[in-house]
Order: sequence, then C-alpha cells, then structure tokens
Amino acid sequence: MSNFRISIGGAQLLVMAFGPCSELPEGWSLKSLQRQSDVINGQHPVAQAVGELLGQINVHEALAPNVAPASGYITAAENLTDRIYLGESCLLRNQSLPADGVYVGKKQAFVMSAAGCPVIIATASDQCVIAHASRDSLIDRRAVIGNPSREHLSVVHAIVAEFGKRRLPPASIDMVMLFAIAAEKFEHSMYHPIYGDYNHRLIQLVNNRWPGGVVYKDGSSFLDLEQIFVGQAREAGVSAVGAMGSLVSYPHLVQTCVGEDAGRRNLIVVRRDT
Repeated sequence: MSNFRISIGGAQLLVMAFGPCSELPEGWSLKSLQRQSDVINGQHPVAQAVGELLGQINVHEALAPNVAPASGYITAAENLTDRIYLGESCLLRNQSLPADGVYVGKKQAFVMSAAGCPVIIATASDQCVIAHASRDSLIDRRAVIGNPSREHLSVVHAIVAEFGKRRLPPASIDMVMLFAIAAEKFEHSMYHPIYGDYNHRLIQLVNNRWPGGVVYKDGSSFLDLEQIFVGQAREAGVSAVGAMGSLVSYPHLVQTCVGEDAGRRNLIVVRRDT
C-alpha cells in the first residue's frame, strides 16, 4: 500500500494505491462488481476488501464510474445510480454509462482499478473532478485515424469544458496526474507487425500537438503520458498543471496490463477531504 496527502487548488485529498496481495493475488478488478446482486450472500472477495478499506478511512460514498471504455466523458455523481452497500460504505456505479471521470464532493472518494493507467485530479473554485487517464482517454483512438468518436479528443479537454459550463475558466483550474506508467515501459513501435501503422499515426499526432510526448530509445518509440497530459492541459489554457508519483516510484504496484502483469489490477482510492 502507498498513501499520501496532497493539496490541489483549494482541495485537500488523501490518495491511496494498493497492489495485488496474498488475499487478492490477481488484484482489485472491479469488473465483476457492478450491482448489489454481485455480492452473493455477502461473499465477493474484492467487495469485502473494498468495504473494509472504505470503512477504515471513513468513506460512506465511493464513486466508481465505468472507466473501462476510456470514453473521455465526465459525469455527475448522481448519474452513478447503482448503489452497492459494503458494510457502512456504499459504492456507486453505473455499468451502462461509460465515464472516465466524475465530480467528487467533500467526504466522498473516487475509486478505480487500474494497471498502468494514471489518475487525474482537477480542481477549480469548490469543484473537484477525478478521472481515469489511460492512453485512449487522453487520445481518442479513432481521432488518430481521422474519424473522431467523441466530442473531446482528450479527457483533459473534457474536464476543462465541464468546468467551463460552471463558469470556471481554464486559468482557475489546477490539475495533477498521478501513477502514470513509465515511458520506458510503454513502447509504441512504428515497426510493430500489427499496430505499426496506427502507432506511426499516433506518434505523428503527439509530436505535432504535444512535443515531448514521445521518447525515442534503441530504435523504438515510447509514449510519455505525463508529458502528453501536461501538453494537453497547457494547450487548453491550464497553467497550474503537473505530474508526480509515476509508477516507477512504486514497484509493488502493477505497472502495465500486458506481459506477466496481464489481468492483475491495482486499486486507486482518492478521498476528498476539503
């Protein structure tokens, strides 16, 4: 387990990350925990562990949006309509609503399972959005080939637009990315036999829009999600932006969703205190 407190804008938050353990050797996947009926006779290993954890940190409502589709969409907590009661705590989900991020109120927490995917915390005035930030959340896959699938290229742009709806301009926003996969572990070779053409287009897009987002080493290319995030935020007019605590600093956490870590998941919990 890793935990620390962080101040972003006017918000104070507790951040916690848990890797697979002896009780949960495959980790903390929330995929099979979507509705109350998934907790059969009170039995569900991940549900029990999450419930105990939330109880220990005095969280009564934990928001766990459906981040798997990497939708680049931000929602409100009231749209997470499936309530899963875990002891004294409640996990709010909605499998039918893909959403990378959600508005998080004071004393609520954001929860996601992840394997190399970072989390973004963004605040402006008294508002706070916390979001999953995978590669496909940051860059719409279909936009890479010239056929966008959603309104915003990146979840970063979606967050800025959401705050704009509340008359909170980019200059008022603070953003931080945490737990990003290290660039050297995120190869995107232009010579890959299957994905080479797509990777080439992706690298061109990143180089044109967010210089520094591609790292070249040993004849191959690697994505730096932290640099892409910072570039996107600045492009959108956010100057108070930074990245910290990449996964390279936490070797006990799952680093990527492929190879020997395939199928294993971390649990990221961010509790908003103020």
